[in-house]
Amino acid sequence: MSSLNNDIKIIRWFLRPYRAEVFLIFLLLLVCSVLETLCIGAFYPLLNNILAGSTPVVRPGGKALEILDLMVKQIPISEPIIAASLFLLVLVVVTNIFN
Repeated sequence: MSSLNNDIKIIRWFLRPYRAEVFLIFLLLLVCSVLETLCIGAFYPLLNNILAGSTPVVRPGGKALEILDLMVKQIPISEPIIAASLFLLVLVVVTNIFN
């Protein structure tokens, strides 16, 4: 336990002059990980629309999938497959900008 505390103290000593940079890198990594998660979740509306057409095959399994499905439905395109594809495309582009 004391070696862990010593290791943490050593790391903090080395990073002390770079607090702002470390915080910004951590924040950027957090944003990137959220965007990557959204990209993976964006496949749900796309696959659901491909498999079902207009009637959903699978009900959303959680609040996050419901929100993603609602976001796709807010896109003003009549075809749900195209709207879901466009949503996924935009998320991938934004994710690649942050990466």
